Amino acid sequence: MSATDNGFTAKLYLQGRALVLNEQRLRARKKLFRLTLGQRLDIEAHLADPVISTLVTLADHDDDKALVLRFTPVGSEYIIKVSAEGAFNGWHFNVDERTGELNIAKDTAPDYFKLLHQDNDALVNLPIGASIFYARLSSKRTGECVFLSKTMETPTFSAVDKAKGDYVHKNEPRKFVVKIVQKAADGSA
Repeated sequence: MSATDNGFTAKLYLQGRALVLNEQRLRARKKLFRLTLGQRLDIEAHLADPVISTLVTLADHDDDKALVLRFTPVGSEYIIKVSAEGAFNGWHFNVDERTGELNIAKDTAPDYFKLLHQDNDALVNLPIGASIFYARLSSKRTGECVFLSKTMETPTFSAVDKAKGDYVHKNEPRKFVVKIVQKAADGSA
């Protein structure tokens, strides 16, 4: 039995910054002392918007807590779910059909993602003894790897490689650091 037969739990990082939900990022920003009334109102409006608050984004600071994710294998692909205490526990990664942006959802069919090595081979079995490795995420729905984009001031991820106005930041696939928290088969990290 390989370690991925029952999946694994991991955190993802890009350029030393943790993947988080925009909701977490906005709540941290709201605690800042030097915000204008307009900035505070914008944050509150964004937190109230289920589309904006469920975007997958990057933490603002190196020491922010990463989103804990559960990777459940389905053949050579994975369903990726939030595995943390709170309102979003069990929600799955989803590529928004309208915008192509990566978010989390609970009321839609889950998207499937491949973890790709540098040679573009799908990572089906974790490297033996690996607790940290590089991988790209490829969406089954779009056939594209996830890349970093920027909507207003929020770094977001997209899995649709086509121009979407002025906010496409860099449409090159991103290689994430995958840090395993727990392997299901043996319970180790």
